[in-house]
Amino acid sequence: MRKTQKKNFYLLSMLVALLGLSQFSYVHAQNEVKKSISLQNVSVNELVKKLGVVYPHSFFITDKDAAEVIVSVEAKNATVEQVLTQAFRGKGLAFTKKDLNIVITFSPKTGTQTETKKSISGTVIDENGDPLTGATVIEKGTRNGIVTDERGAFSLNVGEKAVLQISYIGYVTKEIKASSIGNKSFEITLLDDVQSLEEVVAVGYGKTTAILPSLMRQGYSL
Repeated sequence: MRKTQKKNFYLLSMLVALLGLSQFSYVHAQNEVKKSISLQNVSVNELVKKLGVVYPHSFFITDKDAAEVIVSVEAKNATVEQVLTQAFRGKGLAFTKKDLNIVITFSPKTGTQTETKKSISGTVIDENGDPLTGATVIEKGTRNGIVTDERGAFSLNVGEKAVLQISYIGYVTKEIKASSIGNKSFEITLLDDVQSLEEVVAVGYGKTTAILPSLMRQGYSL
């Protein structure tokens, strides 16, 4: 009986390991997709719409003005990172990628003094206590940001005087001062944004291309 239990446990462990490896391999393979892109004098908003058709990534633009910046790109057999790096060169734009999610922001302003950093960890949840996967956590005014994982969790190094912007489509954007956050992990609850839900953002080709909720309330849509 014990031999059978040990054998079943071994087989289950192997199955879990194989599933994890399969998921990792899938994400890695998707990130290695290469395409040829040729676009001249298009807005960032238009660029990510085009990229969303040929790459398996979701794009999030954190600022209305960033979405309207005009860019050009001429890339052959390139990954999405290579395309964005070329398109954003000299434009004051930057992007952060986590798995298949890409957040586009303005590049941070350079300063003469180095600000002390602090590590902030937390979990983004909804009113029911359910984790919000893919919520965007940005250090306001910089390109420093991250997307929450499947548990709604994140960890980010920010300046001590920084303000965190936490956004998720269909929810009210929340801002929190880093100075008000302790050293322990904390929970951030986002509330439903009825107005942004009514102002539906177009989602095309099965991949999300969106400007975050705070901008939707300004009447901007894709």
